[in-house]
Amino acid sequence: MLGPEGRGLMGLLIAIALLCSLVGVGGLPAAIAHAVAVAGAPARDVVRGNLRFWAALLLVPSVVASGIAGVLVRDEPDAWLLAALCGVLCYLLALNFLFAAMLQGEGNVRRINLQRVVGMASYVAVIAVMFMVWPTDRAGYVVGVYALSLVGGVIMCLAFLRPSTHDPSVIARRADVHAFARRGWISGLNALDGLGVDQLLVGLVLGQTALGLYAVAVSITSFPSLVLTGVAAVLLPRMAAAGARGSVGVMRSWLAAAAVLNVTMIIGIEIVVAPALRIFFGEDFVPATAVARVLAIAWGFLAMRRLLTAAAQAQGKVAKASLAEAAVTVLFVVSAVVLMHVWDLEGAAAAMLLAGVVFCVWVGSALSWRRPAGEHVDVELSDVAELDDADHRML
Repeated sequence: MLGPEGRGLMGLLIAIALLCSLVGVGGLPAAIAHAVAVAGAPARDVVRGNLRFWAALLLVPSVVASGIAGVLVRDEPDAWLLAALCGVLCYLLALNFLFAAMLQGEGNVRRINLQRVVGMASYVAVIAVMFMVWPTDRAGYVVGVYALSLVGGVIMCLAFLRPSTHDPSVIARRADVHAFARRGWISGLNALDGLGVDQLLVGLVLGQTALGLYAVAVSITSFPSLVLTGVAAVLLPRMAAAGARGSVGVMRSWLAAAAVLNVTMIIGIEIVVAPALRIFFGEDFVPATAVARVLAIAWGFLAMRRLLTAAAQAQGKVAKASLAEAAVTVLFVVSAVVLMHVWDLEGAAAAMLLAGVVFCVWVGSALSWRRPAGEHVDVELSDVAELDDADHRML
């Protein structure tokens, strides 16, 4: 509906909003989820008195997002409206991160997945109706619909949270939550796939039309990350609540099951990517096929990276995960700039693949894969069969 150029503008606005929102919240969502899981109490009680403070601070990255967007889209019609919309989008994204973290900490798998799926499905449904009834080439309208879906996401999180018991003994100390968040600030950014650094680089180096092609390729190939991010959101509180001995078994069985699921999804994407681009996006986006094939594999590694990061945070190795995230982000930026001049769009995808592989090897080798002394129960892939019903539904 938007075409490559309009899709590129949409990708740019969302990338700016994501960048500023993730920089603003940093490691706070993981810290909130960890605090709620350890307390084993309703999230409303654990974060009582802190949520309003955090919500007020989120105005800062939102203003920054508006300023950045205003500069980059200054030549577009209604540039000031697009800039304001980018700031609103940034604030809503950040709020979603915080409320979703509260829900994740409570560990209700069904509600976590329902919130994610309903939010995405509502956005897709509205865009589908718009495409059939009132098609538009204005990227701002589509971004506005996305922002409304985020409002719905916040409302659903509030509805799904357990009711407060007003128990003052479970309130998390703000200093402790912030200390955890500082250690995990870089890993919380998810700079490789969460900040949209790749799309910003593609837009700056290759232009807005190339960004439109790249963004569409990402939208088709990032499905493994979408699925396994939901798994990672539950893995952190499950490991935190299981204790030192039980957490290793949880980690090994969940990672094994996730790896099998991940490979299956990658193979499926490789099979359908070419016809999917032609059918759902049209002939103008067929040139994105080659980059999509490389991105399919890259996103598979980036998806596993989410789980490895969650496992490292649960094991208290937050700083190591942050160091790995920072290092591979630098590796990606440098390699992407070089490879895009040699291999065009496929160069950006190759740089993503390289960064994902390096991160998985780095953090995977830093994790503790053996149970502490005194625990002699081995966990193999077959242990996936012993997951509870909620785990099976989620996976």
